[in-house]
Amino acid sequence: MLPTAAGRDEAARGMTAAPRRGAWGILARMADAQEVLSVVASAFVILALLALVTAPVLMTRRRDVLQAAGEATTGRAHVLTDSLKTLFIDEIILLEQVRRGDPHSGVHYRIVRALQDTVISELRDVAPRISPVANARVHTVSRLSTRWHPGPDAFALSSIGAISPRQATSAMTRILTDRDSMLIAEQQLDADIRRVSDRRRAQGEIDLTRQRWLSPGVGLLALIATLLVAWSAQRQRRLAQALGHAMVISEERRADLESITESKNRLMRGFSHDVGNPIGAADGYMQLLEDGIFGPIMEEQRTSIGRARRSLQAALHLINDLLEIARLERGQITIKRESTDVRIAAREAAEQYRALAKAKGIKLCIDTSVAVPSIESDPARVRQVLGNLISNAVKYTVTGEVAVRVGHERDPESRGRLSISVTGTGLGIEKDKQRLLFQEFVRLDPTAGPGIGIGLAMSARIVEALGGAITVRSERGKGSTFVLWLPMR
Repeated sequence: MLPTAAGRDEAARGMTAAPRRGAWGILARMADAQEVLSVVASAFVILALLALVTAPVLMTRRRDVLQAAGEATTGRAHVLTDSLKTLFIDEIILLEQVRRGDPHSGVHYRIVRALQDTVISELRDVAPRISPVANARVHTVSRLSTRWHPGPDAFALSSIGAISPRQATSAMTRILTDRDSMLIAEQQLDADIRRVSDRRRAQGEIDLTRQRWLSPGVGLLALIATLLVAWSAQRQRRLAQALGHAMVISEERRADLESITESKNRLMRGFSHDVGNPIGAADGYMQLLEDGIFGPIMEEQRTSIGRARRSLQAALHLINDLLEIARLERGQITIKRESTDVRIAAREAAEQYRALAKAKGIKLCIDTSVAVPSIESDPARVRQVLGNLISNAVKYTVTGEVAVRVGHERDPESRGRLSISVTGTGLGIEKDKQRLLFQEFVRLDPTAGPGIGIGLAMSARIVEALGGAITVRSERGKGSTFVLWLPMR
């Protein structure tokens, strides 16, 4: 498919923007990447500094929270379990004094028992915040206390002398025997509380160690990021200098290319006058000789004059093509729109090359059987473009046929267009070379015959001015089909 109009204008300026695209493209991508790197590095420095400020605060706060939680739970539980063990020992001592008949021991026993119940109640409040195991141990101690104390309470609170010494000794023996389960439960509770306390203390040490290592580590990363930002800034300055240098070179090349383009245009204009006119004059004199104006000539002379005239006319045709290319590049193409029957234009263009096809032994087929409406276009320009396409098809087809068909093929880009296809059974064109077809002075097969490779380039510009397009379908070894699309408006 042809390039867009914007791409065509750029090509007409003689690749003016090509150096600029190359230099600007590479340097711009490098600058973008450098900018991203600078932003990332700066963000990392900011995050590292924030981490340096906030990490110690957060770690200290966490340690304080753990310490406060430990004091409110395990620390308090330690005090309560120690008190419970002391009260239990006091209880046993008071029971022994009751057995011996001390009249004041009963009062003291009541106080100790009340304190025991208070301590167990507080343990039941604290234990759930320590661990499930500690909570279960406290419930065990509470249950054993409830089950064990009715006997000692009844013994201690009975009136002195209400029981015989033998009964008192027997009761104390049972009390001392049952106390072991209470002592074991209290010891297990104390061990559980100490384990939780040790675990929390160890976690605090771990957090402290992390803090000791985190601050230097984050500081090192911040230093690395700072160095990276400095390196990035220096590299960005170098890129800016390179961009400035590339801009200067690009402007110099643009000016050079514009100067070359203008020189080429002047050369083309001078060609028409300084070369075209003398060649035209020479062809005129040759025609006079051929017509016998200056006297009779021999047949051999007539043949030689005919060859000379064909050479002169080929040179004039080449000059006219070069001038046409120059006008197209300057946007000076003339389009005369009128009602155009593309079937007639296709037949007229094809008939011009029938003799050439016959001389090469190639069959030239023209199919205009499909009814298509007349369109508003330039019939002369349509014939010119079709002539270039048919000429190339005949030139590059060694055996087989060249077919010209008018129809309604599916337009790959838009609707409302009719098509004129030119198919040749030549060698075909590789995919990677098809993009070169519409470039000026490009010939894929220089040995195929005369020409300088401007026919398709010129046709492409004319078709674009007509509002149409040219597409190519080709495969190596299977020939090529060029389709001229024209708008039906």
